[in-house]
Amino acid sequence: MEGFDFNRYFNEPESLNEETLSQLTGIIKEYPFFQAAWLLYLKNLKNLKNPGFNDELQKAAIRLPNRKVLYQFLNSKKKSPAKNKNKTQVIPHFDINDLQIGQTIEPIEPDLIDNFISQQPSIKLKVGESNSIDHESIVGRSETIDDAILTESYTNLLVQQKKYKEAIEAFEKLSLKIPEKSSYFAARIDEIKQFVNN
Repeated sequence: MEGFDFNRYFNEPESLNEETLSQLTGIIKEYPFFQAAWLLYLKNLKNLKNPGFNDELQKAAIRLPNRKVLYQFLNSKKKSPAKNKNKTQVIPHFDINDLQIGQTIEPIEPDLIDNFISQQPSIKLKVGESNSIDHESIVGRSETIDDAILTESYTNLLVQQKKYKEAIEAFEKLSLKIPEKSSYFAARIDEIKQFVNN
């Protein structure tokens, strides 16, 4: 990073070239959260019409808190000289101080969460024709183990939650579902039974 003139390249981004690209690549590898280096790196890729620009832009966008500054810097161009040669050439100036850690921009859209809450939403449960809910059938369905979600991890979770009866039932089903591991599942069932009995 020593010897790299950031201010010069921010004020003259058109002078970024292959050499500066390799230097900036090294800088962002060593300092991955250095926002100014990411800005110059992206501008350098864009100037060189590098095919990896879009991928790198997506990676860098999460590291840069002010996307407006990013957009303006990437799309700034050197103004063409005026017809009158006595006029000085104007180059858009980028102030490195515009980058502040934690800086945010005001959202354009209204806050969706506040808007949602202000509408006071509610959930309406659809009930059958009798306008009553059969709680026993709901409870019964929730207590049975669905074979689609039955995995060894799920069964181990049942053991950790001390639902030993359900865990034994699940290991028995797994034994039928995965016969090549049936001896392992049988050992686990014995282990749980011994633990429960002691």
